[in-house]
Amino acid sequence: MAAMRNEDAEGVAHHPGWTLSALKYLFKERNVTAIGHKPTDTDPGINTTRGIYACEAYVLAQNKYQIELLTNLDKVPEYGALVVT
Repeated sequence: MAAMRNEDAEGVAHHPGWTLSALKYLFKERNVTAIGHKPTDTDPGINTTRGIYACEAYVLAQNKYQIELLTNLDKVPEYGALVVT
């Protein structure tokens, strides 16, 4: 878990995350059902270190879901993919 957070000497996590504007576009304009990402959090590490989880709160408030800790996302086509759980 520590390696995934990629913390610096001050304990600030440095992992990528979504922006709120990107999520709003995806859910409101593109009407996606879910999002997925490799990191453990929806929000960027610099925000989660400060206890800011605005992006995750937004996704959950949409009554949608997200999948975390995904791998091989570079192999998923831009459209037409089917996820079976």
